[in-house]
Amino acid sequence: MLRKVLRNILSKYMALVKCNECGKAVSNVAPTCPNCGNPIQPILIEQTAKMWKGPVLIAWLVLIAGIFLFLTTNEQGKEIVKFAMYLGFFGIVVFKVIIWWNHK
Repeated sequence: MLRKVLRNILSKYMALVKCNECGKAVSNVAPTCPNCGNPIQPILIEQTAKMWKGPVLIAWLVLIAGIFLFLTTNEQGKEIVKFAMYLGFFGIVVFKVIIWWNHK
């Protein structure tokens, strides 16, 4: 009875992921696969970080391009360039928070 209650409680907080080595279902909080011993946690963290590298890079490029254009454009185009700089900065902050939030 107690096992069922604990299993129900824990199942809400633990998800099953597929082991990259043997393909068996493993808890996402397990440090290694109980079947083959393959590490689980570093793989999940690495996949999360890789998933957001592209958007962070684009945000940095927008910010750097905005700064360059701000320094080289005339007064008429500076409002659009300011918007690009703010958008790049906001994107960097948002994506970094998402990366931090998804790491365990």
